[in-house]
Amino acid sequence: MKIIDIEKGKKVAEKIKTNNLKISENAAKFVQDNSKNLIEKGNNVVNVVIDEAKLLSKKNKEDAILRKIKKYSPIFPDFFNSKEFNIPNMIMIVDDEIRRNIEVCDGSIGWLGKVNDIEVLYLYDEYIQLSNIQFVPFPSCDEIYYIDNFDRNRFIRTDYIFVKSHEEKLAELKHIAFSLGAKRCFIEFSENKSKRTSKNNINDLGVKLKNKFSISENYEQDMKFNGNDSISGKIMINFEGSNTTRKPELKWFKHDDNIKRLIDMRINEDNPIKSETLELYGSTSATMTNKTAIKIDAALSKMGAAKSKYGISSQSVKENNTKLIYKVEF
Repeated sequence: MKIIDIEKGKKVAEKIKTNNLKISENAAKFVQDNSKNLIEKGNNVVNVVIDEAKLLSKKNKEDAILRKIKKYSPIFPDFFNSKEFNIPNMIMIVDDEIRRNIEVCDGSIGWLGKVNDIEVLYLYDEYIQLSNIQFVPFPSCDEIYYIDNFDRNRFIRTDYIFVKSHEEKLAELKHIAFSLGAKRCFIEFSENKSKRTSKNNINDLGVKLKNKFSISENYEQDMKFNGNDSISGKIMINFEGSNTTRKPELKWFKHDDNIKRLIDMRINEDNPIKSETLELYGSTSATMTNKTAIKIDAALSKMGAAKSKYGISSQSVKENNTKLIYKVEF
């Protein structure tokens, strides 16, 4: 009985050993069959992580570039020459060395800025010719220019604005007389002292606008002008005289009814006028409004521009108080 039990035990043990061997073989075969897939899946996960890291790094770099572009506001030639770009009313010519080593500014012609309520184009001096902008009297580095009311491609140096407009007005009056066939033209201009704004009135105006435009104390002082100073002068021109007339093109006096009436009466062949004396006031042909002049002064003060004897706003007040005597004989 014991011999039989031993034999059975041997058989059971042998069977268990055989089964264990098969299990091991199946497990080894499973691992061998699936290891390739597991490795591929692992590699895919690693690649996805790498790709995501690259995208995140690229986005961070792009965001950094965008922040710099927003900070420096560079203007490039393609955008400058496009229809979408509107040249601001004020331009300052600057040395390109200021931003030469800034990567996002490489290849730009300048940058846009804003001083108080006025947008400013800071134009590199080496791009003056390429800009096709006319600077009056001439372009110069570190100078500030303001747009010509009659030509958006023409900018006048701020300390020269009223000098130029005065010259152009006198030239236009001379040309009117010439076009109408005049023999003599007499122009006398002077500040109308009866309408001169007092210092107190100017200071009141400065205080009111100081709150609105955040004008500095230095600028407020700039608004004052010496009441003893005035502008005056006389001009007389003789012509050969002619009965052949042509209608002159008007710019500064385009909306002056007295000038338009003079032209109509001289061109009228039924009863042409022989002489006329007109009183013309600066307010009817103003270079700019007092409000605009004050805003320009505030911007110039903040930009550190050299101060002239009179600020733009003071010159505007003087212009409005100027009277012209215009006498024409045919």
